[in-house]
Amino acid sequence: MEIAPPECFSWLYGEFINLYNANETVITPATIREYQELKQFHFSLYEIDLIFCMKNWANDEKQKLEKEVADV
Repeated sequence: MEIAPPECFSWLYGEFINLYNANETVITPATIREYQELKQFHFSLYEIDLIFCMKNWANDEKQKLEKEVADV
């Protein structure tokens, strides 16, 4: 289930979701670089840092959901 991000991050969150889904949840500096080339724009360093924070958060949430399902 997606959460609603703060308005100031809604664009970046949408790009993160696209990147996360397109790369089967594997996000590396190389996948970000390829995504930027494909979309013909550049993330700032701050945005890249946030993408990695979002990736860590998403992986933690995914593990929690998988554990909940396994416990049921």
